[in-house]
Amino acid sequence: MISQPLMPSNKDYHNENLKKQIAKCQPHSEVILTKQGLTDRDMSIVVDQAIFQRKCTELWLKQNSITSPGALILADALRHSIELKELYLYGNQISDIGSHSLAQALASEHSTLTRLSLGSNGITDEGARYFADMLKINRKLRHLLLSTNKIGDRGCLHLANALIYPNTTLERLDLDSNRAITDSSVKTLAAIMKINDNLMGLNVSGCTLSTSSKAQLHKVAKQKTYFSLWV
Repeated sequence: MISQPLMPSNKDYHNENLKKQIAKCQPHSEVILTKQGLTDRDMSIVVDQAIFQRKCTELWLKQNSITSPGALILADALRHSIELKELYLYGNQISDIGSHSLAQALASEHSTLTRLSLGSNGITDEGARYFADMLKINRKLRHLLLSTNKIGDRGCLHLANALIYPNTTLERLDLDSNRAITDSSVKTLAAIMKINDNLMGLNVSGCTLSTSSKAQLHKVAKQKTYFSLWV
């Protein structure tokens, strides 16, 4: 059983600068809070001010200091927001524990998120399994970006099993720069491309694939129409 992240205590915590930044954003639009030094304690403010009050459609939280407790706060908001469509968390420390919280939220029938960016968050094969389980249920997510993590061949297999059957709605999967994905995953990746007609983009550049393995994937990709392969 996975450990549940502890919710940060926000008693007597204020971040007036963050509130002012969010207030400048147009309602029903994007809220960009990249590289703002935000922590888990700021996520309650972000949820209240950006997601629920401004009703943002895109939320950019890239390269902050958000960990699994912050992910839990965001995950709870995903269960109740119908406006938020894109969430960018690249370059935080979400980890497998935070991935579990987000995956559970996206498995909810009320989830409306279409793009989730979680590159460079220390996610391993275990986190990939959580997202694979989510993809077996979710019918709204179109782009799942998991680049520059610690996902290997086992995690790749988990995701493939979800995309070969039963998920038919994901359009793009980014696994680039996961160095633990090797030639052992070539048949798995090829199967995804052959069987899943809805997937239109697969990024595995920067993985540990040989020249011959890359050639095999290119051969399969050329047999598809309007398919983008980065390898």
